[in-house]
Amino acid sequence: MPIRKALPLLVVMLLVQWLVPAMSIMENNRVLREGVAVRFRTAPIDPHDPFRGEYVILSYAMENEGLPQDPATPWEQGERVHALLELRDGEAVLTGLQRGVPPAGTLHVRCMVDLREWMPDSAQVYVDLPFDRYYVQQGHGRRTEEMMGWRSDADSLPASFAVVRLLNGRGVVEDLLVGERTVRELLRPVAQEAEEPLP
Repeated sequence: MPIRKALPLLVVMLLVQWLVPAMSIMENNRVLREGVAVRFRTAPIDPHDPFRGEYVILSYAMENEGLPQDPATPWEQGERVHALLELRDGEAVLTGLQRGVPPAGTLHVRCMVDLREWMPDSAQVYVDLPFDRYYVQQGHGRRTEEMMGWRSDADSLPASFAVVRLLNGRGVVEDLLVGERTVRELLRPVAQEAEEPLP
């Protein structure tokens, strides 16, 4: 193909390559600005490799709360659905699943069905929430995991939550809470110690 004919195609490909991530960032920022802040209780995660790079893998208690499978219209593994939510004391509670888009004003999040067919009770259906990572400052990953209760003495720690902004079924993690304090606030003394010059 002559260079003159290939140039427009190359320009379009470059534009798409930059446009897609830019649109995703803009949409995430819109959700953070306009979305409803909802608390999702976090759960311990598989300890094989919880921290990768500069983000912490998140798991949620809601993902372990099964709903009855409807034999008439069964859900399929990996099916995209809308998880219907209610707020109880500021915490999101799963109340049902829906295939179609819920009416305006309904608190919901788009997610995927997880049937967990390897479990003994396959009559239950579970959800796989899409916001499963939280980016942290370099070097704060392990400390964040400890504060969130992902260790052996977790029962003695306050409940931990991810604050997620929801807008039209899309969710973006805004912050992490341990009890009523943010992880950023709890990490601040550690960061200040690291910045202090050695005597």
